[in-house]
Amino acid sequence: EDQQAVIEQSDYRFLYLGPQGTRTGLHADVLRSYSWSVNISGRKKWCLLPPRYTHYCYDTFGRNLAPSFFDVDEETYPNIKHARKHLVEVTQESGEAIFVPSGWHHTVENVEDTL
Repeated sequence: EDQQAVIEQSDYRFLYLGPQGTRTGLHADVLRSYSWSVNISGRKKWCLLPPRYTHYCYDTFGRNLAPSFFDVDEETYPNIKHARKHLVEVTQESGEAIFVPSGWHHTVENVEDTL
């Protein structure tokens, strides 16, 4: 099957349930897709980085993505401090939706038990 056809037919629907204090690692959504996230209950903290600053998130060799924007070895990821200056931080409350554009690296922390 043609790879483009597979991508066009892909359906990435998720339901995330997480206890307070859990979080994702630093990532961008699969296949450079975009996403909508709706909080049914709880509160989340999003840290999003516009794509033009993504290069700041890689190690000194430009190969490995930092696991987080924070609490990383700054000798291994010397430019992560520059990425932090460009973060868009959003607190998502119960009943709110957020749009994550394609290519935006981000982390999400469940500030409360969240669905």
